[in-house]
Amino acid sequence: MQDYYLKFNNEDEMWTSLENLGLAQTITDDNGNPRKIALTTLDVIGTIYKPTGNMITTTSEVGSFQYEETTPIDGFHANIRGDLTEDQQAQLPLIPKPNSPHRVWA
Repeated sequence: MQDYYLKFNNEDEMWTSLENLGLAQTITDDNGNPRKIALTTLDVIGTIYKPTGNMITTTSEVGSFQYEETTPIDGFHANIRGDLTEDQQAQLPLIPKPNSPHRVWA
């Protein structure tokens, strides 16, 4: 088993790519609604946000709160753990392993 780090433009692109490579499929639930499912171990991260260095203060009925401002990083992120073929690897938007990952496998 190997870990793969992926960066797509959006979630639809991710599911389409995974389905085209046999790594996901669409099923219909008991209510007739289509559902996307992964056929491999998939961690959908989505948009990752990074701190801007600015603090934001909000005030409500219960007091004032400060929190760090963040901005989105381009892309829709996901991780796969499994055994991908060379062809699957070549067709997926793989990125190098992050130095400071936002999520890790347990």
